[in-house]
Amino acid sequence: MSHDMDRDTTKEPSLAEMTQKAIDILSQDPDGFFLMVEGSQVDWAAHNNEPIGLITDFLAFDKAVDVGLKFAQTNGSTMVVVCPDHGNGGISIGNEFSNTKSTNIIPNFQYDSINVSRDIINPLTGAKYTGRRTAESLIGENSDSYARVVQENYGLTLTKMDIRRIHYLMHSKLKDTIGMIEHFLGSKLSEENFIGWTTTGHTGEDVFLGIYHPDITRRMTGVVDNTDIAKYICDQLKLGDLSADSLYFNKVGLQGYEDYEGIEDPINKTLVFRLKKGKERTTNTITLVPNVNYYLLNGEKIDTRKR
Repeated sequence: MSHDMDRDTTKEPSLAEMTQKAIDILSQDPDGFFLMVEGSQVDWAAHNNEPIGLITDFLAFDKAVDVGLKFAQTNGSTMVVVCPDHGNGGISIGNEFSNTKSTNIIPNFQYDSINVSRDIINPLTGAKYTGRRTAESLIGENSDSYARVVQENYGLTLTKMDIRRIHYLMHSKLKDTIGMIEHFLGSKLSEENFIGWTTTGHTGEDVFLGIYHPDITRRMTGVVDNTDIAKYICDQLKLGDLSADSLYFNKVGLQGYEDYEGIEDPINKTLVFRLKKGKERTTNTITLVPNVNYYLLNGEKIDTRKR
């Protein structure tokens, strides 16, 4: 999936459009539906400290949320939960240059002189594509063209030292060359526009939680532990207990395989459904393995992507 800013709109729908299509299809089920929509590209941009991708994909996700909210408000029996799984990058307005850097506009820059629109937001609007797409566009280009391509695509002016750095990265055998160039471009754009970062990894701050429920008295509020969100959803859907000491799958069984009973295998971290005593079937055990694209039938691996 491309960054929203980089996608070919004639070939790749937006996250909002995909959300709308999914709702159109799933809402036809009389039993209701559960839909998860992820704005995944926000995370990738944050890992590389690339502000253009982060901001524009966050806005794309916001439009997808709007689609879900409008359906829920019209439908009258739908809940919407919006929550990141973690922070990333530690982005901030203001960096180590906010009180020391001289600019063409204001010499001897002081942080109380920064105009957010003029000095931070407006310069970012010069980008035509994200740092990722800009880095990819440099493939096959001569280093003499780097400055022009980056200026046209990313609105960033490169110095001779910047060009040498990109040339080195482009011709190195380092892992994820494009990602490293994206990180270089994003960091430079951030530095020049007073955007700070603390890391290229995940961060531990409290994150946003937004919940819409047609019954306002049933909305979760306040600061909560992330694991409580899953319990809240299960409670609202009347799916039963999802606490750590009560394996939910044991209660509901495996749909279509009522002759089986679920048993947790804590050593292999799998869930094994075994045929109940007195029952006869060709399949004796069904093993569900977490975070993979297969399951096991009598020990034989079945790829779910081929079924």
